[in-house]
Amino acid sequence: MLVKLTSVSKRYLIGNAWVDALKNITLSMDKGELVALTGPSGSGKSTLLNIISALDQSDSGSVLVRGVNIGTLSEHKRSVLRRRQIGIVFQSFNLMPVLTALENVIYPLVLSGVRDARSQGVQALRDVGLEKLGSLRPAQMSGGQMQRVAIARAIVAQPDIVLADEPTANLDSRTSENIMRLVENLNRDQGITFVISTHDAYITNLASRVITLCDGELVNDSAVAAVTSARQTLKRVGAQETQT
Repeated sequence: MLVKLTSVSKRYLIGNAWVDALKNITLSMDKGELVALTGPSGSGKSTLLNIISALDQSDSGSVLVRGVNIGTLSEHKRSVLRRRQIGIVFQSFNLMPVLTALENVIYPLVLSGVRDARSQGVQALRDVGLEKLGSLRPAQMSGGQMQRVAIARAIVAQPDIVLADEPTANLDSRTSENIMRLVENLNRDQGITFVISTHDAYITNLASRVITLCDGELVNDSAVAAVTSARQTLKRVGAQETQT
């Protein structure tokens, strides 16, 4: 079991009222899954990702990553966990504008004192098809290229799981399909588990599993029968691009 949540709840005080962001969530995720996390705005998707990634803590319940209860870890140990075992891809890319693509990718490795950070960063950029753009800064790249850099940064430490919060929300449909083809390849070829919060039906159809939240509650958790059809669409798009 890669990730296991048991009776996880989270409340926020907004103004004078308490809001239940998550209510008694129990679920688990295994290595190699490609999970779409769906639900309306305010359903708790981002809160769930933040808790799994140890960016936030639940008020009750437990979250285990490879058997370790992350709620019992110090802030320093949670930081180490994120750098080594959990990759995070943000909707707004969160790249540092003064750093090059390669420098952005290797930043978490540098913080961890990895000696061959540069060579690992080059390989991660190669994995996302940007090995020739490592010297560019974010302002010199397109939205799709910046998101690929963000994905490279998320996978550079070879994490167990990558959590992505609306990773294609700011991209056009064609670029979104390219990003998802990349995610599918990384999931299939490297066995990286992806959990992607999304409103995009295309991503939902691509996933091998859909988890749906509503008002902080888990309302659906099921395998997706349409995966084959979605993957065939990706292959057709890739073939068309190769021919042009």
